[in-house]
Amino acid sequence: MFPPQVSAARPQDFFIPGLDLGLKLLRSEVLAPEMVRPVNVEVRALASDTEQRQKAHSQALMLRNNTWKKGVVFPTVLAIAENVSFRKHLSVNGKYFLSSAGGSRLRNRYAERGPKEEGVSSDQALVDYIREQSFKNVKPIPVHDGDFRGLDLVIETRNFFNFYHFLKESFPVLALYDRYGLTGRVKMVTSSRAEAMGFVVKLIETWFPHLADKVDLVRGEHKFGTALIPLDTRFYYYQCRERVIPSLEEVGPGITRRAASRQMNLSAMNSYEGPVADLRAHVLTRLGVEPVGKRRLYIKRRSSRNRRVVGEELLLDQLELMGFEIVYFEDHSVEEQARLVAQAECIVSLHGAGLANMLFAPEGCHVIELSNLQTLIKRYGDFNPLALAAGVHYVHFILDHDYPDKSVLPQISQEGHRGVELSPFTAEVVAASIRGYLDPEAKAQVLSAGQELNGAGAYEALEELLDRNWHLVADEADASVWRANCLAERRDAGGCLTYLSAAMVLAPRRIPLIKRTLALAHKLGNAEVFRQASVSLHRADPAGAEAYMAENGWTGELTESRV
Repeated sequence: MFPPQVSAARPQDFFIPGLDLGLKLLRSEVLAPEMVRPVNVEVRALASDTEQRQKAHSQALMLRNNTWKKGVVFPTVLAIAENVSFRKHLSVNGKYFLSSAGGSRLRNRYAERGPKEEGVSSDQALVDYIREQSFKNVKPIPVHDGDFRGLDLVIETRNFFNFYHFLKESFPVLALYDRYGLTGRVKMVTSSRAEAMGFVVKLIETWFPHLADKVDLVRGEHKFGTALIPLDTRFYYYQCRERVIPSLEEVGPGITRRAASRQMNLSAMNSYEGPVADLRAHVLTRLGVEPVGKRRLYIKRRSSRNRRVVGEELLLDQLELMGFEIVYFEDHSVEEQARLVAQAECIVSLHGAGLANMLFAPEGCHVIELSNLQTLIKRYGDFNPLALAAGVHYVHFILDHDYPDKSVLPQISQEGHRGVELSPFTAEVVAASIRGYLDPEAKAQVLSAGQELNGAGAYEALEELLDRNWHLVADEADASVWRANCLAERRDAGGCLTYLSAAMVLAPRRIPLIKRTLALAHKLGNAEVFRQASVSLHRADPAGAEAYMAENGWTGELTESRV
């Protein structure tokens, strides 16, 4: 029994657990979400193009404001369902079943292709329907009273060739098999026709060897009949009321029980499903290691066919001084990859599927992602649940994309997912940031001493301090301003402008700094820096920028004829 095609489906064609017939819990369980420490994510915008850097910074501010004060763990439980089928999406009793990542993809597809009626979008109609039904859904889901252990467990899978999607979304459900004392087969089903990559079997054989001969990889349309399925309570939370699952309170901005896309996206970036933490604990137990590490890893890709790190050697030269090892995950088994990560205090990598291994990193490990604006816009938040479950410090450095024209934002649909390009400046900033994460006390001491010397106007001593410790503070806007002050004292206006420009990159919304840079750039006739500062000021203070520019008789452009 299949539901209508997505393009013809109505909100009533979506299954509501607790109201629609055909689904029961295996046992009475607590479904309330658990609140934990918030996800520790940081974004630093370093792209050379001013407009792209400002856009990345604005995006980063918005994302930071949308980070909840508490992280949330949504339990995932197993349920017995009737007429389970799969045709691109999972369904129960002829209705689409919203759960986990497959439910998110279904929601997105329905928003794009679902029917519109009377000016109401399909997505809005579904949101309204779920909310309407939730007020009726005030009783717990009924509990099955028979034996269920021998039934098939059906797990929806995006595909069998993407390590990230498999490890994060589907594979953790296997951790529930023993918890419920199951004995039946496991059916991992996908609509993708691509052959399974070797890691799929290797992951199962390594971490769940007793299930290796019980897992079937199923492709395409299939009817499973009565079967067991995972119920992700993140979706169910919006389909019922407080009497069934208590409401989240004082967790973060925009918390409602309305399943709008924005709210669902926020919850996805600030939460994880229970089996993700179960998998982490299971893997670390099998490894037999304490997740407290000292290794420093730079994850390098053997293939640069799709994504590259141009200028990689600029960063590697500095990382090697800090004791970083170069690691190719392709050369290691899945167990060896997990063991390496479990022993790490810092991991640096280009954005990619291999970062999913951060799930096994020690709590407090610094995970540094080299990324670009393209990734920030389209892929930000993908790894947040893993970072939250592991308790790592997850940092995105938004660099230039590896594309000839740095002012162009390549479209993934046309140019593919691009890599990054490092310059001497950005490599220096990234390296200094990493040194600061690894030795925060040393960095704090230098900054404190620098602040005192700058305030006292002791520029000669300040310059000596910065020369000795630039490798620690090159990522701090204050340090570049202090450099500028030292050069201004020596009447080196050009050098002063260079460091003010660097400080402006590191602190793109610091208005006094931008105004100082504007004035010096105008005085020196540096049209490019004047333009960058003008753009930054208009972004930081749109109304005030116009008044300030007019007050000084400036436009947003500076040409040689006006110097």
